[in-house]
Amino acid sequence: MPGLPRLSQRSQRSLKIILTGGAVLMGAVIWQVLGFLSGRASLHRLSPVEMSDIGLQFNHATILDRYDGRPRWLAKAHRVEFHHEPGGIGPEAYRWLDISDIYGGILYGKKGIAARFEADRARYDALSQQLKADGGIKVVTPGGDRFEAPAITWLHTPNRLQCEGPAQVWIHGDRLTAPTVIFLPSKHTLSCPNGASLILHGHPVKATKLTWHLRDQYLECPGYISGQLNNGTFQATHALWNLKTGQISAQSGVVRLVPQKKVETNFQ
Repeated sequence: MPGLPRLSQRSQRSLKIILTGGAVLMGAVIWQVLGFLSGRASLHRLSPVEMSDIGLQFNHATILDRYDGRPRWLAKAHRVEFHHEPGGIGPEAYRWLDISDIYGGILYGKKGIAARFEADRARYDALSQQLKADGGIKVVTPGGDRFEAPAITWLHTPNRLQCEGPAQVWIHGDRLTAPTVIFLPSKHTLSCPNGASLILHGHPVKATKLTWHLRDQYLECPGYISGQLNNGTFQATHALWNLKTGQISAQSGVVRLVPQKKVETNFQ
């Protein structure tokens, strides 16, 4: 079919195709489709009726997105489709990618791998530089934290993974459920701007807004937080909770600890 690149047998086994963006991709984005298992990836040549806005389609391929020589994300998938602008010709016309059945994905941060993921499908938009995935979402960080959500969005600049809920996160045996979860791997923080429910050390906790500092193991709750402890229940506003020591302190407002005997103690 006219317009499709001719690939040598040798190139099919190692590098399927490199698309270097022009004006649309800001001149520095490179998409690579890599063959696995000695040429397992295959190029499906589409007829004019099939093509519509699809310029290229690969089956059983891996696609690697790079910017200024640095990897941003990688996806092993059963199908990859390159879509171009209507009437567009040439690599610079490719606007977005549709990726189906991702069984091995990697999100890269500034210091290497930020997370690995699986998804039923994903779309990468070259203009917004966002990778959006949905269906069967499973994300695992190098530290073993696990995310599950109906949909996720990955932004490379800044490194940001946003999970749209209800999203669930498992961190060292504790569980968090929230409508929206924002993970910043470079800062080692997990934020829930729309509130969250947690199971911490086996006890239920609710917060109207929180940031979980994963490296230092403490919760920052600028709103209202309530829950249970071993010796009773608590309520707090503008609180910091040290998960290592179990200490809860209030930056402002009042922390009330209510033991099971219903004797109320106030402290700041």
